[in-house]
Amino acid sequence: MVKGNTKELKWEKVLRVGTYVNSADISSDGNKVIGGNFYHKYGGNSDEMKEIFGVFCFDSLGNELWKDEFEAWQGVYWVAISGNACYAASGGWLSDNPYNGFIKAYNANTGKILLDVKTAGRVNKVSLSRDGKYLCAGSDLLYYFELDSNKTYKLVDKVTSGTHASEIISSDISGDGKYVVCSNNNGYINLYEFDVGAKLNLKANWELPSGKYSNCTQITKNGNWFSCSGHDGYIFVFNTSNFIVTNKPEYKHRIKTGGTVYGVFVSEDGKFVSGLSNGSREAGIKGCVSLLSVEKDNLKVDWQYQTLRAPNSTTMDLNAHYVTVADGHPDGCPGHFYLFDRASGKLLWKFTTDNMNWPMKIASDASGIVAGSDNSKIYYFNLK
Repeated sequence: MVKGNTKELKWEKVLRVGTYVNSADISSDGNKVIGGNFYHKYGGNSDEMKEIFGVFCFDSLGNELWKDEFEAWQGVYWVAISGNACYAASGGWLSDNPYNGFIKAYNANTGKILLDVKTAGRVNKVSLSRDGKYLCAGSDLLYYFELDSNKTYKLVDKVTSGTHASEIISSDISGDGKYVVCSNNNGYINLYEFDVGAKLNLKANWELPSGKYSNCTQITKNGNWFSCSGHDGYIFVFNTSNFIVTNKPEYKHRIKTGGTVYGVFVSEDGKFVSGLSNGSREAGIKGCVSLLSVEKDNLKVDWQYQTLRAPNSTTMDLNAHYVTVADGHPDGCPGHFYLFDRASGKLLWKFTTDNMNWPMKIASDASGIVAGSDNSKIYYFNLK
């Protein structure tokens, strides 16, 4: 049974018993959410086989609007919904032999499939522009699609990840579709600019100093700022225009607790950064969320909070009034969702689940929050 403060919980739904909700997303006004489920046997995959996974869309009242279920190897790794709630996308692992990932896109009002393609690698992340016109996906390559006059997605470009080609670990797209940022498993951060009707142009790239790769990249909707996670507690923040000239981050900060950073988020104006750090994930040791702000061209710590488990994701609303954090590790142990007041660091509420949690997203207007858990459930929390 789920324990915790439930007064903000509006509804919860089981997507498919025995699977994990690895990704969820919410429209800008909080009126529509999407979730996807996957399964991986931690510690090995010798007994895994194809089974049924799906993408599920709900309104803010918990009504299921549509679903797309299909057979796959591990299922849905990532989902996205456009800010205007008109389009949705998903990506993940389709088959092990042959080794294929998938990218799918939908009319978010009807569930009609607008794109269904295989890739030569697992798809780790999909992202949509605010109006849904542009879709990017990170897999063996970086894929970029545009919605055509027939309201179907057409591939306009696919590129290796800069001059150091390898698997795309994380990627994100600006609200207007102009910029795409991605990280690859060779430890490079790459920034592309899309010329409308043309191609993706590599504008700058930078190598993480640790030699490790970034688990998380995020770009603001206005495209002016982006952030990426690092290793041993490091987070990095970039001004997009300056990065094109300097090929280096605007700010960097190391969270003293160290550990792998699975989540970082920079506010729309570039003034605030939410960053996570982990202790020993194997031992289930507590982690930390830090809220940083810009002061005299440096990042300073405004507040920190020690999470009960290793933290996995963090977001802020468009005006940076709130900070979300999801935590949990290892499998089979309780996880938590947290909501903080960004300015004061006050914990506004905490919600406990009976398995670890990864996704937690707040609507741009801060009207609602969607979250997912390895207990097979998707949750909707009401803020207004």
